[in-house]
Amino acid sequence: MSEPTAYTEEELLEMFILNTRAIAIEWSKTPDLSPIDRCNGVVSSILSLLDGKTVDFPACDLLPRPHEEDKAYCIENGLRWVKEGTTLSFWLHEEYGKRVDAWGRLNDERGYD
Repeated sequence: MSEPTAYTEEELLEMFILNTRAIAIEWSKTPDLSPIDRCNGVVSSILSLLDGKTVDFPACDLLPRPHEEDKAYCIENGLRWVKEGTTLSFWLHEEYGKRVDAWGRLNDERGYD
């Protein structure tokens, strides 16, 4: 028997895509929920996947990659910018859930006032 090896980038991508597809299929089978509640379920489930809340996929960090000219452009135009190296991680699904609760089940498509 050969030694186990780490997953390749392509294998991890395939795992991620298959998991997200399974999430979409599962939530599409919930006719008792409104379309927005099903969409919220999909979002929450994908964020849970990224949080590592499944046995099928490890936790992942979201790492924004702003364009090298973004900061200067934003400063010049009085806008805020994303700092290089900022990482979004851990409990994304819970943060989403808190906001959905605060919005009151998202009665509009935007999700904010």
